[in-house]
Amino acid sequence: AFQELGGKELCAMSEEQFRQRSPLGGDVLHAHLDIWKSAAWMKERTSPGTIHYCASASEDSWTDSEVDSSCSGQPIHLWQFLKELLLKPHSYGRFIRWLNKEKGIFKIEDSAQVARLWGIRKNRPAMNYDKLS
Repeated sequence: AFQELGGKELCAMSEEQFRQRSPLGGDVLHAHLDIWKSAAWMKERTSPGTIHYCASASEDSWTDSEVDSSCSGQPIHLWQFLKELLLKPHSYGRFIRWLNKEKGIFKIEDSAQVARLWGIRKNRPAMNYDKLS
């Protein structure tokens, strides 16, 4: 259903267009494409040799300003947000931490705080862990 399309055409398609072409898996394909586009966007924003995280925090204060000011308005997936938290153990280690970084195994220590931070990031103040999960 997608063979005659080029990359630019695929990237410009909406989720509904994916569903029309592939009713059984269009939504999943679109979700994967969205993840790839987000990863490519993040890669473009960072130059080789530098690491850029879209979050800022102080260890002691937990206010709305602690969650990303540098990337506000940019799309982010939950997995990217959790990775940002995991990559700053000095700031977020009380809430989420690696159990085995090599295998990608982590533990959420304080689900309410992780959900609150996600809600701040997504501008959804009523966010809780049930909604996040």
